[in-house]
Amino acid sequence: MENINKFAPVIIPTLNRYDHFHRLVESLSKSPEAKETELVIGLDYPPSEKYMDGFCKIRDYIPTITGFRKVTVFVAEKNLGPSKNTKILRDYVDKQGYDCSIFTEDDNEFSPNFLAYMNWGLEKYKDNKDVMAVVGYNYPMDMTGYDEPYFFTHEFSSWGYGQWKDKYDFLCENVYNIKFAKKLIFNPYRALKIIFSRGFYLYYALVLCYKNKRVYSDYFFTAYGYVYKKYCLFPTISKVRNLGHDGSGIHCGNIKIEDDVFAAQVIDTNHHCDYQASLDVRINKKISKKINCFLDYNTPGIWKSLKRMIVFLISKKSSLICKRLHL
Repeated sequence: MENINKFAPVIIPTLNRYDHFHRLVESLSKSPEAKETELVIGLDYPPSEKYMDGFCKIRDYIPTITGFRKVTVFVAEKNLGPSKNTKILRDYVDKQGYDCSIFTEDDNEFSPNFLAYMNWGLEKYKDNKDVMAVVGYNYPMDMTGYDEPYFFTHEFSSWGYGQWKDKYDFLCENVYNIKFAKKLIFNPYRALKIIFSRGFYLYYALVLCYKNKRVYSDYFFTAYGYVYKKYCLFPTISKVRNLGHDGSGIHCGNIKIEDDVFAAQVIDTNHHCDYQASLDVRINKKISKKINCFLDYNTPGIWKSLKRMIVFLISKKSSLICKRLHL
């Protein structure tokens, strides 16, 4: 790829899901850019015996990985948990002088042009203050009628994304924390902006995150995008397939294989990207409508949003939540 002096490293925290991890690495190795890419793997130590078999399989597999410029591995001597495990990898990447990186959990499978797309996007939009991330995933929805290879949206997906160090540091300090949820929940202007533009679900999710003191990048970064008009670059055809809804992870739950639209998702099979695309950093209303329809949080307009707000506020569940939140 032209004009790229240093390809972004790929950060992969993992623990015991050998089949997922193996599939991820093998898919990345098929990218022509793999030979220019450093894998940075964090193998966490099992919290209990039941995770030991998968842990050992991954530990034994890692030395056999080939096709990449470099494979750097951190093997924990005690259980760190996902956050601390990932922090070690990001600290290493920062010390190596990378100004951007690609992050993925261990349950994704990638298109052959995933690395090309990510590095192209990270280079092209690195100086644009309104672009907060390059995302490799797109929802399994009908994109008929949209001819461009990429689009911009306020949405964010953690299923394979790239960010610049300075923007990541800013988001971690100002967005990826409970204070940010509180800042949106208790401010009428920001709250209504989320509800009218994205639907009531996202606001409700932020309330639950605040209540349970949990932070999820997808919710928080998406809310940040809608409220502050920040954007992510998405591919029209997804370059990522997620297979983590099999009950093996901690966030995605367990979906029957016959019902798992994410595991069955068709992804881009090309080995090269369209580098000629030149998009204005703005929202495409047709794409936004498709996203909202797929997520079933249809952008409801003012009156429907107010109706949903009233129904929520008078429900028993919301009464308990609001009481605890002093709303």
